[in-house]
Parts: sequence; structure tokens; C-alpha cells
Amino acid sequence: MDRKSRRNPRAARAAFGVLAVGRPAAGVAAIAGIAYAGTNGTVDPTAGSALILPAYAAVFLGATAIKPGRINALGALIAVYFLATGTAGLELLGAQTYYQQIFYGAALVASVTIPKVNRDRFFKRRRAAT
Repeated sequence: MDRKSRRNPRAARAAFGVLAVGRPAAGVAAIAGIAYAGTNGTVDPTAGSALILPAYAAVFLGATAIKPGRINALGALIAVYFLATGTAGLELLGAQTYYQQIFYGAALVASVTIPKVNRDRFFKRRRAAT
């Protein structure tokens, strides 16, 4: 490590930001894990696997809701509301439970492809204009 890398205040601020956000987030995740294990009465390594797809779908769908390509809290809140409404609608229709996972997967695929398509169209128009 040379002297420049040790004296980089920008890198120091970034590292502090990771620690300042990462440690409380890990603490909240630990408390959530303890609460989840307490409500189920048992701990299984695959117990939370059903919760991963809705979480990813909400985060990535939230990134397309308000500011495309940027993960933000308001977009995630809107996405959670959308996903909850969709799964409630599926339950009201009497659909099988695996359709909820299909709905989450379709929302995740859409949330990843929509910004890509929009970005490609934007750059195609920009190239055509020049």
C-alpha cells in the first residue's frame, strides 16, 4: 500500500459509510432472524428461502418505480404495495400458492428488463439525432 492510498479522504469516507450502514443493518437482520426463529419454533437452513424472491422483487421493482435505475425507499414502498396487492388478488381468485412465486418472478424479470429497454431506446434516439 502506498502513501496516496492511505491518505485518501474520499476512500476513508466511503469505508466509514459502509461500516456506519452495514453494522446497524446486520443488527436489524440478526434481530429479525431471532424473531423469525422464535415465531416458527425451529431453525432450518432453508427456512427463509421463500422470503428471498419477494424481497428481491420489491427492491428491483422499486428501482424502476420512481427513478429508473436507482434504488430508493419510496420506490420500494410502492413496489411492496404492488406486490402485496397482486398476491392478495391471486388469493382472492383462488389461485394455487405457487402462482405467487410466479408472480414475484415475473415482477422481478419485468423490473430488470424495463430499465434496460428504456435505456436502449434512449440511446438509440440519441444516436439517431446526431
